[in-house]
Amino acid sequence: MKPLPKTFVFLGADNMFTLLFKSKVFQRYMLSYLIVFFIPFIIMSVYIYHSSVVSLKKEIEQSNINKLSQIRDVTDNRLKEMRGIATRIATDPSLTPYMVSHTYTQIDAIEKLGMYKANNAMFDQIFLYYHNSNNIYSDKGLYSINALLGRVYHTDDKKQFIKTLKTQDTPLVLPAEKVKVNGLHQSQVMTFLYPIPPKDPYKHGVVMYFVKKSVYQDLIQHTLGDFKSNIYIFNKNKELISSASNEGGLDKSSLKRLATSKKGIHNLTFNNEKYSVVTTKSDSSGWTFVTAMPTKQFMGSVIHFKIFLFAILASVVMAGMLLALIFAIRQYKPIGGLIDYVQAKNKAGKSKEELYRFRSVHETIEGFIKNHDQLQARVISQEPYVRSQCLLRLIRGDWEDIDEIKSVCASIGISFPYQHYFVAYITFNKEKMDAKLKEAILNTFEEMTLPDGIGYGIELIHDNALAVVINVMKQDTRSIKKVAQALDWEVNQGNYNYAVIGVGTPYSKINDIHSSFIEASGAVEYKLIGGKTLIYFNDFSASQETGEWYSNDIQIKLVQSLKKGNESVASAMVTEMFDLMKDRHIPIYLLKCYCFDMINLVLHAAADMHYEDPKAVKDIVNFNSVEDLEGQIRTFIHNLCEEVKSKKVKGSLLLHNKMIQYINDHFKEYEFSLERMADHFNLSESYLSRFIKEQTGVNFTRYLWQLRIDEVKRQLSETDDSIKFIVNKVGYVDVPNFTRKFKKTEGITPGQYRKIEKGV
Repeated sequence: MKPLPKTFVFLGADNMFTLLFKSKVFQRYMLSYLIVFFIPFIIMSVYIYHSSVVSLKKEIEQSNINKLSQIRDVTDNRLKEMRGIATRIATDPSLTPYMVSHTYTQIDAIEKLGMYKANNAMFDQIFLYYHNSNNIYSDKGLYSINALLGRVYHTDDKKQFIKTLKTQDTPLVLPAEKVKVNGLHQSQVMTFLYPIPPKDPYKHGVVMYFVKKSVYQDLIQHTLGDFKSNIYIFNKNKELISSASNEGGLDKSSLKRLATSKKGIHNLTFNNEKYSVVTTKSDSSGWTFVTAMPTKQFMGSVIHFKIFLFAILASVVMAGMLLALIFAIRQYKPIGGLIDYVQAKNKAGKSKEELYRFRSVHETIEGFIKNHDQLQARVISQEPYVRSQCLLRLIRGDWEDIDEIKSVCASIGISFPYQHYFVAYITFNKEKMDAKLKEAILNTFEEMTLPDGIGYGIELIHDNALAVVINVMKQDTRSIKKVAQALDWEVNQGNYNYAVIGVGTPYSKINDIHSSFIEASGAVEYKLIGGKTLIYFNDFSASQETGEWYSNDIQIKLVQSLKKGNESVASAMVTEMFDLMKDRHIPIYLLKCYCFDMINLVLHAAADMHYEDPKAVKDIVNFNSVEDLEGQIRTFIHNLCEEVKSKKVKGSLLLHNKMIQYINDHFKEYEFSLERMADHFNLSESYLSRFIKEQTGVNFTRYLWQLRIDEVKRQLSETDDSIKFIVNKVGYVDVPNFTRKFKKTEGITPGQYRKIEKGV
């Protein structure tokens, strides 16, 4: 660990920390470490605590589901037993209607019922009733129905009970009613009715069971556990059969909601209190089993875990603060040393310790300078690309802010010291222009000093052309022609006709350069007239007219702006044409002619670019007014320009893919070079070089070497061909030179590499 700064060494611990905490730099270090520590710490703490509560809640709910499922299974089994006993009674020869009604066999029948009752402790009483009879038989004897309802079974609606007894054809459970047990005291019992025979559609009797309500209450009471909760059992008619509660129970309206709750776990609110409700249903009986537990008790149940968790978190907080303090002190040491050195610099004399700190600061600054130089080198290597993009934005009209344009351009070495701007558009003669000559011209125009002006060239790969943005002192015709003639001499070298140069109109605003670019590209279209190599846009726009109502320069700029996808210039030309049309007070038939003349101009330009939009054309042709036509044409122009831009992007991607594929297909050839590739794609070597550097991170020579050495390594590993054969196969003739370069790159010779790869 490096020694503390001198200030810290001579101060005591208390004074040292006092000095530290007074420092704003140290405070920021400390605060940053605390923020870095506490943000994830708080998030994790909340997550752990919340997960614990949710986990406990899920465990309790799952436990309730298991308990309810157990109650459901026990209940289903008991109902199944009742159904089985009813089936046996229906087929028992001792309990037929004749046997129970005959005087001599009644006693045997009653004893038989007693045997069925004795075999199942769940039943309080068992009864057998046959339709069209006034008597009902039980294990305790014979009753008339009226006697049963008067002395044993008490119900509020006796007529309904008798009707149910005589007509019920499916199993039924009746809610608990008061029944006299052994003729002495009353007890709450549930009544189960099973019509017999069970599987016969024509029922002639009913087996009735009395089961004490306490049987089901005892069954569900033990599932309550230590938590406050309510358990309810509803029959398939949503009537409450049995319930148990250790927290007071719910009112009737709440019970109705529970009876209709769906299977699963739900969060419901009863009487302004939230409950966790677990519901399960029996597929065989149709009964519903529900537990309802107040959710607030889940939070209270994790109190022990909270204490334990808070103790751990408190320990982590203390440790985190201590680590933050340690890290802050360690990070502050170099700054403290630098501050101490600055303070001591003004004092006489320097101790060895001060010189040591000075050397440390010097080394640090030296490292910063080295990193800065590396970064600067990377910026310089990217400068041609950035420069190209800036010039492209200028000629496309993507910039509106004049101050921003000048600021960005100045940062990459493009200055515009004069007040006027125009563009020269240079198209090359493919038959006379090879890659070397084209590269030389591009290098010349990258930054060119002209008479009373300065020019910056940018290659337009899609047009096989070069655009030169020219900044001049004067905009009179003589000065512009002087500059243009200097350009023509540099390109065509007298009369070799390597290229045709179109010259746009000069403008006073830098953000109007794109208009001059459109004009210059339009001027080149007249290269067939007179065989000229230098064509001025103003010569054609001023001397020729396309018709009686709009000038030639409007037509040229509109068509060229559409071809270049420049919506702003195209829109300006449309505005100018419509203004001319509206200013003329002409008959309606002539106005229509003007409108269709304009439609023809736009659609003809679109057809030249193979752009089709039948619906838009139909809308344009069926215009209702001049204003409607203007809106339709503007929409059409917008879509057309967007399509042109999209095609350029797709074309660039396709070209880039083709160039990468071309390299991969031809890198093994001895004649393969950057110049050959530039000739193949009709591009400049400088553009290709920038493209390869952007795609691979290395220059063309390095990338080519890497491809070839990778192929050599592959063949050394996979084939038994001689090293000379392999080296020649990837485009190298000088095998010894390749071997030296291979060893310099890989650290071993090709032969040694093959032995290692093949395990020899």
